[in-house]
Amino acid sequence: MKLLIGENHSCFDMYTLQGLMAAGMCIVRASSGVGLMQKLQRDRFDVVVLESGDLGGMTSRDVFLGVRSAGMQVPVLFLYNAAQRPPLPAPVPGTDQLCCPISLSVLLSHLQALEEGLPTLAADLHFRLADLDVDLDRHCASRAGCPLSLTEQEFRLLALLIRHQGRPVSLAAIGLALQDTSPDSAPERLELAIRQLREKVDEAHKVHLIHSTPDRGYVLEVS
Repeated sequence: MKLLIGENHSCFDMYTLQGLMAAGMCIVRASSGVGLMQKLQRDRFDVVVLESGDLGGMTSRDVFLGVRSAGMQVPVLFLYNAAQRPPLPAPVPGTDQLCCPISLSVLLSHLQALEEGLPTLAADLHFRLADLDVDLDRHCASRAGCPLSLTEQEFRLLALLIRHQGRPVSLAAIGLALQDTSPDSAPERLELAIRQLREKVDEAHKVHLIHSTPDRGYVLEVS
């Protein structure tokens, strides 16, 4: 499968790209909407993957509309993170949308379904752990039925932790999720973000869900 990826490094990392290539994908990358359109006009691709956010002054939705306006019907997969709304408000034939982070196996299955023109299963956007509920689609969270008032940064961080519930998340991964360009150089800022989230999620409850790990990471679990 030949992929054209419009990337701004909000969802893809080196390990995901390596995993795709190990699975036999041929990958071509573009960092701007204009560059992506030029590559589409010169070559044939099985699927276009668009990361949500800025693509050289264009949004992923702008790029998609440009592709379709040019008469190109190549399947398109949108990737967006928990702090963002889905680029398309309603399903459109020949497209799919996934909220990051996602596993490589899920990404591969959606790419395969798009290439084959099969209907894709909606990604699970609602998570629950004990009395904590997180709805990525509605962009809201609650604990014991009480809504949590979270900033965008706090919600993005909580989404990362609950998607990996039971598994430690490193400070580096947290930095990437918060779109920090150099997470290892500012651990104090990341620790502050965690502390503020813990206050809102755990402080009023006997059972705490966010825990630190020996390697300076964090895990969301009942312990």
